[in-house]
Amino acid sequence: MPINRKLQNLMTGLNTKQVSNGGTGGSIPILYKIAVDGGATESVSLTVDRNLEVVDVWSHLLADGGDNSNSLQVLNGTDAITDAFVTGTAGDKDVVRCGEIDDAHYKISAGGTLKVTSTSSDDTAPAVHVFVLGYSNP
Repeated sequence: MPINRKLQNLMTGLNTKQVSNGGTGGSIPILYKIAVDGGATESVSLTVDRNLEVVDVWSHLLADGGDNSNSLQVLNGTDAITDAFVTGTAGDKDVVRCGEIDDAHYKISAGGTLKVTSTSSDDTAPAVHVFVLGYSNP
């Protein structure tokens, strides 16, 4: 079977390129799924392997939200990317989105730290999966 050259490297991101006005000609989205155990206040960090611009963040609760002050926050190292979005008022199976993405910190450089912090005043934070959607920008 002949190779379709138009589709070659489609899923590798090699077809994306900078356009003349400085924008991006196209990009493949990158989705990180970060599991947080819940209970006491905890942080989960990972190192990103490429430049990442965060465009959306949401969480899927795997248990009841617990105390009304329980919250999640996504950070670029020590700088907040999102507001602290409340999970305490949500229930098991709910999806909770962040309300804000800080335009000063949403770009993470290759080798930088993507961090999720779950805060609980009484050790009742729910176990969650936090999804961070972004795209690579050279």
